[in-house]
Amino acid sequence: MTAEAYGNLITEDVVHEYPYAPVPFANRVEGRDAVMAHLVNVTRLASNWNFTDITFSATSDPNTIFVEFEGGGLVTATGKAYHQIYSARLTMRGEQIAHYREFFNPVLLLYL
Repeated sequence: MTAEAYGNLITEDVVHEYPYAPVPFANRVEGRDAVMAHLVNVTRLASNWNFTDITFSATSDPNTIFVEFEGGGLVTATGKAYHQIYSARLTMRGEQIAHYREFFNPVLLLYL
């Protein structure tokens, strides 16, 4: 997915949260422009990104869904492979994501 395509999927006032993100990564990013800049910076840390095994789960709230997926790439600075299992809660406003809260294992980042 291109950055432009993702930008169209999120609201102008979107909030991305990463409760387990270690320093120097942000735990909370607010607004479409800030989220897009954050994602550009994070994705530059690795190449050959891929995401697989995407599973969506509905909740009793029609505006909230959970997604689980695997992803990774090759870390630019070290050449090491990065692989992670993610879980996220998405709150929708209409057809767009208004709030994205992602959970991942930060310990895996220590070995890159």
